[in-house]
Amino acid sequence: MRKCVALALLSLFVAACQNISCPLDNVVMLSVGTYADGESVRVGDTLTVTMAGTDSVLLNRLCNFNSFQVPLRQQASGTLTDTLFLHWSLSVPAGEEAEERVDTLFVEHACRIHFESIDCPSTVFHDVKTAGCSRQMLDSVSISNPLVDYEHYENLRLHFSVVPE
Repeated sequence: MRKCVALALLSLFVAACQNISCPLDNVVMLSVGTYADGESVRVGDTLTVTMAGTDSVLLNRLCNFNSFQVPLRQQASGTLTDTLFLHWSLSVPAGEEAEERVDTLFVEHACRIHFESIDCPSTVFHDVKTAGCSRQMLDSVSISNPLVDYEHYENLRLHFSVVPE
């Protein structure tokens, strides 16, 4: 009987070591929240985000939001500065031409490879060093959590002086 119990425990131990626990959601994105007067606010106007040096649209025509996520550039190691263009399409009364304003968001970040286990693919995490912005629609930008990983915690806060409707 003791041999059976010992054999069962040994087989459970070996089986436990074979468990692969790779994260299912391993997409690394910069999470950005919108704020006015220190409070989270919902932005009703339309936002499109592009990156300098590419013709890619990172976020297309998002409206009625209080946060959004965009990817950052990756490299094996070192520090990068991403320049993101925030295209605001402002709401106007019917019959009038829509107004567009563009803010520039600068995000300096260090890249580092994250290794979970031998069975999982490696990912690139980012450490946000500094962030700045132009002042068309935005008043300022602050770093709320410098680690950009696949947990999707808010990393940056965009502060508006006047909230887009």
